[in-house]
Amino acid sequence: MYQNNRGMGLLELESEAELR
Repeated sequence: MYQNNRGMGLLELESEAELR
């Protein structure tokens, strides 16, 4: 569960970087 949440967090950061 922790690993899955961590992966989702990384994807979120990448999406934010792309939007900016």
